[in-house]
Amino acid sequence: MLSRLSTHALTEFCAVAAHLNFARAAGSLNLHASVLSRRIKALEAALGAPLFHRHTRSVSLTEAGAALLPHAQDLLSRLGDAEAVVARFSSEPTGVLRLSLPTSFGQIAIAPLLADFRRLYPAIDLEVDLSDHYVDLIEHGFDAAIRIGVRAAGAGLRTRTLAENHRYLCASPDYLAGRDAIRTPGDLAAHDLLHFSPLATGPVWRLRGPKGEMDVAVRPAVATDNAVVLHRAVRDGAGVALLAGFLIAEDLAAGRLVEVLPAYRPKPGIISIVFPEQPIQARKTRVFIDFLVQRWKPAPPWHRTA
Repeated sequence: MLSRLSTHALTEFCAVAAHLNFARAAGSLNLHASVLSRRIKALEAALGAPLFHRHTRSVSLTEAGAALLPHAQDLLSRLGDAEAVVARFSSEPTGVLRLSLPTSFGQIAIAPLLADFRRLYPAIDLEVDLSDHYVDLIEHGFDAAIRIGVRAAGAGLRTRTLAENHRYLCASPDYLAGRDAIRTPGDLAAHDLLHFSPLATGPVWRLRGPKGEMDVAVRPAVATDNAVVLHRAVRDGAGVALLAGFLIAEDLAAGRLVEVLPAYRPKPGIISIVFPEQPIQARKTRVFIDFLVQRWKPAPPWHRTA
């Protein structure tokens, strides 16, 4: 029986019950009175009971109609409340936005933007998880994650590119002072090399130079899975490192670090944001993605600084 009680049918029934006149009820619904009358008769036939007594100039509720009316009004009211709740999510970005971010990138590139984002969207609360390990968004209930490397979304996910990830060979002026000059990639073998151990190529730095791509085998003096630790070590003079621009741009600009072999750099990687694939994307996720795109257009600040 519930399948026969559509919201349209209940709305028309309640209108007639409110006006107790088909012509006035039809006017309130922008319908012709004869159309409304036919629809009410169809509803009565579907329910198997008359809802109104028809009189010459008015109508009145039958016992069945009187019994149905409060339930119909309550159901329509609840549906209206439900629509209002959902409309709030679609019109005003709100809710809890759960983000998974790489540790160093989250600290350096995302953390300085969070206050501005909250000022723009105060109804969005943020939960930020920092980890350099792969996180399954759907399994762990994240709304979005930033990934650095090859652009790949995975099953049930979508991705959007945010920026390129440029990396640079660098060292501190104190480390370079008095040491053998580094003029070619082969000269790196005589130096202390600091290595980011999760690198997809393993203990190899893949560089692009004037003659194309080449691999430099790395025997690390220091190896770590934490880019912030590596950044501190190279700035303190521990050796030569291959680090992302978002980590070292300010140090390069200030002279605290010096780029080594500027003619040899790795192919730029991709910084992207991935999020669950849904028929309608939640506004809280969409506005966060749009916020990052706008802030980093045409290029993020660390590109310009470096």
